[in-house]
Amino acid sequence: MKKQSIVFGALLVLTSGLYAITGQEVINQLSPAANNFGQNALNPSKSVSEQNASLVAWEKELAKAKVFVIENSKNLVGVKDSDIINAMSAVEKASMDIINITKITRGISAADGLRAQQNQLANVQRNLRTATDKLSRASMTLANKKEAKNVVTSIGRFLEQVIQAVDNVIAAKIASGRPALPPRGSNIPAPSRDLNTPPRDLPPMFPGN
Repeated sequence: MKKQSIVFGALLVLTSGLYAITGQEVINQLSPAANNFGQNALNPSKSVSEQNASLVAWEKELAKAKVFVIENSKNLVGVKDSDIINAMSAVEKASMDIINITKITRGISAADGLRAQQNQLANVQRNLRTATDKLSRASMTLANKKEAKNVVTSIGRFLEQVIQAVDNVIAAKIASGRPALPPRGSNIPAPSRDLNTPPRDLPPMFPGN
């Protein structure tokens, strides 16, 4: 009976911390931060400080979500679920990669360089989707672990939306960019007439001939 009381007391302490905030509340806080990230991090109408503020706001909410996920990934004896933890690490890495790509893209104007960043985004998206799809297939029994799983998959969904928004800005930047200079010599216009024949409005070069 004493052993059961100890276990029950431990569970009360565990659950009191886990459910101080719900997974849906975490997701509700992440959603506007992700939207701000996607819409403003590369927005040419925003100042660099405003662009960076959107990144900072996202990172702040992601850090809070990570705490929730880690705490709620535990089973009744405090062991963390490896599927949840691995997926959380994957989405965190994806977030860092997207932020780095965003910052690098700001200083690129050449179309080839911009396309290279689009390719990087595509790689990030593939790896992100692989991780979240694997977690989606994982079976969870405990309610807290289900909430942690839902938060991680939601982060992945938000990041995919950010990737799409950033990719759209890059595509627009490519479309509006100046065309590359033509090869040297190719900008010389082709003659519109035979250069050996004088124009009709000029007198002969040797009168009387």
